[in-house]
Amino acid sequence: MKICSITQALLALLICGTRYGCSSIQPAAKQAKTACEAAHQLGNLADQVTAAITQATNKIKQMLLKTQKLDVAAAHPDSKLATAAAAIASHFKKQAAEATQVLATTAPAIYAGAAALNRLAGNQATIAALDRLSIKDLVLGTATTYATDGSIGTIPPQLPPSQTAECYDGDGKPVRDNSGPAHASNLVYPITLHLAQPTAAQATRGGDFSFCGVTSGGSNGQPPSSSTCVSTQATNIGIKGGKPLTSTPAVTSIGGQGSDSKYTKVSANNKIPNEATLSKELALVKLMIEAANTLEQQIVIPSIADAYNSINPAMMVAKTLGGEDASPSDENIKQQVKAAAEALFGADGDKIKSKLEEHMKAFQPSKAAGSDGNKKLDSIDDPNKLSKAAAYYTIKKFIDEAEEKKKSSTSPSCPTKTEKASEPPKSPDECKQHKTSEACKKETGCDFDEKKPEGERCFPKDGLPTTVVGRSYIVINSHPFSCICASILNFLRIFLIFQIIKL
Repeated sequence: MKICSITQALLALLICGTRYGCSSIQPAAKQAKTACEAAHQLGNLADQVTAAITQATNKIKQMLLKTQKLDVAAAHPDSKLATAAAAIASHFKKQAAEATQVLATTAPAIYAGAAALNRLAGNQATIAALDRLSIKDLVLGTATTYATDGSIGTIPPQLPPSQTAECYDGDGKPVRDNSGPAHASNLVYPITLHLAQPTAAQATRGGDFSFCGVTSGGSNGQPPSSSTCVSTQATNIGIKGGKPLTSTPAVTSIGGQGSDSKYTKVSANNKIPNEATLSKELALVKLMIEAANTLEQQIVIPSIADAYNSINPAMMVAKTLGGEDASPSDENIKQQVKAAAEALFGADGDKIKSKLEEHMKAFQPSKAAGSDGNKKLDSIDDPNKLSKAAAYYTIKKFIDEAEEKKKSSTSPSCPTKTEKASEPPKSPDECKQHKTSEACKKETGCDFDEKKPEGERCFPKDGLPTTVVGRSYIVINSHPFSCICASILNFLRIFLIFQIIKL
């Protein structure tokens, strides 16, 4: 049943509590009140997306481990369970291969976006550091003194010393400020950035970056202020300093639809970072978010039951019997499909799924199989041990089956040099052509009875088939070719297994 996107969004909100559903890529809920908080929010987002790659890698690893465990189960003596395990293992291999391709496709965009976020985070930390930068006041003094060599007045920049990493305290913990307002609910992946620009000069007496004068020398040595500066006087002068840069927060989010979507403009050419820088970096961030969500949504570890349902055994059997366009419902093969599926997986496919899951949870590989003998199959996560176990039980199954056939066989499966091939059975038509007892008995496989009506007196001997279509039959046991083929196949099988063990 298909669920519309609105319903999916509502379900995700109910289950996971955020408008971004269960995605691990979650933007900050609040605006960053300080440049340091903005730096930490950006760094956190970068950590989330790079963690998505780690999670995807772990999912692929788990699928490959599940494949190895199913390979062990595929050597089970129960043919139906073994067939199901082998078929499901092939599905897990396919899923792992597809997941690897998704990871290879999305990883470059994720890493590029994470690098852009980290550059922006460093930019924000720098803006936070520049907040300590200021221009020193030129305190009030005589104009002639400030204009004389050796006592020239200066207004140098000053930066107080700092003993800790920018935006971190003395214990190395992030300096956070979570007091900013919440982001608007309609914003898509909002980001707060603090933009620095030159501080505007105040055209008032004693204002930042203003010139000050006064006739009286009573205020000399004091910083310029509205109370110490007098209009139209300049016997004694001073300059009011201040912070040369002022930062203000700006919120940007993804706007637009489809390929035209992008982060909205928030900066200008006279701000730091400027609009060109932000456009370049945020374009990478937008692609990163899309790639990370794709990676997370498309790489999912299936359950045994889901994998079994995905391979659709009935459809697989139908295509094997009827070709690529065949369906289990086709009348001409419907019964054959049902019989073959039951022979391979049992009458109830759901039972074989649960039976396989139970087996993997309960089965404990022996020490001879490379295990420590104490762990259940489902809890072993060592690829080397699982590889050895799969090879061991595959060989063991082959040997056990060979021994069982040897014990149960009433006659050799292959004729010896002294054995003769069985004489093909005679058909009624072949015997009927003989009219006399002498001619009939000369034909091996025919017998003669004078009491029968004429034309039926010569007939096939008792115990032989009464109907044989022409002479188009093969007596397999009379020819050693099948045994030769079987021997060659068995040899190749053992050879390949030992090659796997060596690897």
